[in-house]
Amino acid sequence: MTNNDLAGFSAIDLQNALADNLPIAQERIEALALFLASANAPKQGTVWIVLDFMDLDLAVVNAIKMAVDRDTGLNMDRVHVLSTHNHGAGQPVKVQEIADLAALAAKNAMSNARPAEIRGIQFAMPEGMNYRRRIEVPEFNGMWTTFAGPDMKERRSASGFIEQAIRNINDGKLSYFGYCPSQRPAPLYAPGDSDFFFMEFRDAETKEALGSLSRFAMHAIMRSNSSKYYSSDYPWHVRNEAKSRFGGTAIFMNGPCGDIAPCFPWPDKENGLARQYAEAMLESAKEKIDALPFEPLQVRHWRKLMPLPVRTEVLENKVPDLVEMPPAEQLPQRKRYLERKMLADTLPFLQEKYRNGEILPGESSVIELGLLQLGSWTLLCYPGETFSTTAKQVAEHFPGKNMVSVTEHGRTLMYMPPEDEYGKGGYEPQCAVTSSAAENLLHQAAIQLVNENDRVAAMPSIITKDMLKEDLRQMGVMPEDTLLIHSSFKSIGNVEGGPDAVLDMLMDYFGEKGLLVFPTLSYSEVNDEHPRFYVNDTRSVLGILSETFRKRPGVIRSLHPTHSVAAYGKDAASFTSGHENSTTPGGIGSPWWKLQERNAKILFIGNGIEHDTFCHAVDEWLELPGLRSEIPQQLEIQDYNGKVIPYSLHRHSKGRNSLYGTMETLFTQNGAMKIVNFGKALSYLLDCHATYELLKKANALNPAALM
Repeated sequence: MTNNDLAGFSAIDLQNALADNLPIAQERIEALALFLASANAPKQGTVWIVLDFMDLDLAVVNAIKMAVDRDTGLNMDRVHVLSTHNHGAGQPVKVQEIADLAALAAKNAMSNARPAEIRGIQFAMPEGMNYRRRIEVPEFNGMWTTFAGPDMKERRSASGFIEQAIRNINDGKLSYFGYCPSQRPAPLYAPGDSDFFFMEFRDAETKEALGSLSRFAMHAIMRSNSSKYYSSDYPWHVRNEAKSRFGGTAIFMNGPCGDIAPCFPWPDKENGLARQYAEAMLESAKEKIDALPFEPLQVRHWRKLMPLPVRTEVLENKVPDLVEMPPAEQLPQRKRYLERKMLADTLPFLQEKYRNGEILPGESSVIELGLLQLGSWTLLCYPGETFSTTAKQVAEHFPGKNMVSVTEHGRTLMYMPPEDEYGKGGYEPQCAVTSSAAENLLHQAAIQLVNENDRVAAMPSIITKDMLKEDLRQMGVMPEDTLLIHSSFKSIGNVEGGPDAVLDMLMDYFGEKGLLVFPTLSYSEVNDEHPRFYVNDTRSVLGILSETFRKRPGVIRSLHPTHSVAAYGKDAASFTSGHENSTTPGGIGSPWWKLQERNAKILFIGNGIEHDTFCHAVDEWLELPGLRSEIPQQLEIQDYNGKVIPYSLHRHSKGRNSLYGTMETLFTQNGAMKIVNFGKALSYLLDCHATYELLKKANALNPAALM
């Protein structure tokens, strides 16, 4: 039995999914997928998809996750979507085509997965590979952003860019482009993030190359304004050089670059510097990594969802304090006025980024932090255009840890500057959806995520009942609560005593004061060919914990042929009663209805919320059209006493599981859901009543969002 986890790579050309019928340069635009999983539990794996686009939004990310869920069966919470922040690919307009191709890449990566071994290295490239583009200018009493930036051979001084900026502002214009010769003293561009990360994967048995993963922080904009062709920009050259030197499929991820300038002369994109940079990166990587041994691949993946506050201007759709432009002699005030005016002009775009994909936009917007542990390496993945300083501060919090920072993960809310940068001005604060408090919250959440990952990593190899009981307490589940559990037993880890030990602990915890419930669904067991449901014998199709639980003494199962529940606790009988009176799986008065009446919680152990049968029931209560079969199916129920009861069932006729998975942001934003852990399982805790109220409100305000 191998102790190496699985890795699989795939690359899909995206030419047919681009917005216009333009040719593509040699730098192919691709969707790249890396699938990773434990050799013992491949269905608990994760896939990381990187696309060659400038940025994505929640609607695009959700479409990709839904397509991957559809084609691979992976839970949506195990699908991570990133972009290379490439300006040369246009905007992702053909969303479904992109999603379908990304899903194909994920499917291929899963089928290609092999037990793998890895070796990785991170080192500093020579100064000149990138620079910080935000420059403090005394005349402005604040910051200026230079889009053009230096390159590694010339124009390290920013004086010419500052000279042109001052001229423009004196003329009442705001432009972050432009250069004119100047003798003005000006600071040099500050060095940027020089770290280049490279990891090589190979088959643990055959030693055949599987692929590689690399990371560097730089804006990919070498062909940003071309109307003649599309290009993947320098990420393609990095991938191409990695493939030629190491073999397999190469994946490139961008580092946090919200404050980093492009180093290539711009807009001249035909000088070959992209290839030269890629060659320098990969030559250095090969020289260093060839001296390292391979180690078995061991994978762990984690994530954190959190709401970040949206800035007042975006919420109110107006920018105050725009009265009259100050005179030219008041240069700092004049610059600030022009920046506020730019924010006003940018508001429609920022609102689109904020709202697109949100079911009920509120005063906060939910982002996703991702973490991927590959052996001794921790990849921490930020949303949007975070600053290199944010990643640096988090890394400094963990001295000695092999930490790699990645950006453009999950969605984008545009720039996320540190709080004090808002007052200094420059381009980035005018293109931020979130308020000045957001970056510090993100910084703290990143530290919490790494700590949580380390805590799980440090857990003993054997999980005990006491550890699981403490996990319940830590997530805020009390013995007097009603808790329904969707579960993947394998995800918990190596539990001492197996499934019975888990059930022993749960039944002891809730038995006297609360109520423990498992769904014991049998929708695939009861059908036209086998129309009778036997309450004592028909198996649950929802895993070993559910099936074992329903057979235990004192557990009562509701009388429903396809969507029964089993309960244990002080009022299990009254909770499960009457389910046979519902002609649908979860009608009003059924146990599913009673969950929200009694403020129950649902714990998804190792499962994403797209497997939420409770949401199916909410759909019924909201009477959403097309969800139930018009013609009832004639079935039978055999109760505990052997009595056979005729039953007519209007089955669910419209699959909506993937849609529920897209509601993570809605539930998190409004406090109805939080990410927790149960043993080693990434888990979710959902408040039933709050979920019902949110979906009811969403349906009232925006019915199309739930269809």
